[in-house]
Amino acid sequence: MSPETTSSFLSAFAFVMFFGIPVSYIATVIIGVPVYKFLDMKGALSKTNLVLCGSVLGAVVLVLFFSSMSFGGMEIKEILFIAVIGAALGASVAFSFGLIAGITRPSSGYSR
Repeated sequence: MSPETTSSFLSAFAFVMFFGIPVSYIATVIIGVPVYKFLDMKGALSKTNLVLCGSVLGAVVLVLFFSSMSFGGMEIKEILFIAVIGAALGASVAFSFGLIAGITRPSSGYSR
């Protein structure tokens, strides 16, 4: 690896860490926590449901983000590619959360 490539990689990595992590946590609080609470309230909290919701919401959020940054418009092929990436990222985050939170079976829901 040349010094220019290493420097470029480190700059990109620093950018992702500096901006990506705070944005991810904000999105998790704004979108993820309400979905978690909704699934729990309905008695449908499981890793499978979390992953399904995470993949759909990840695709939607990433497409909306990139479409807001694309002033010239995007082709359908680009939108689908971004949606697939967002779905994969959302599913992986939701699956990781389910593992860390110890979610093993559907919840019983709130007793209200």
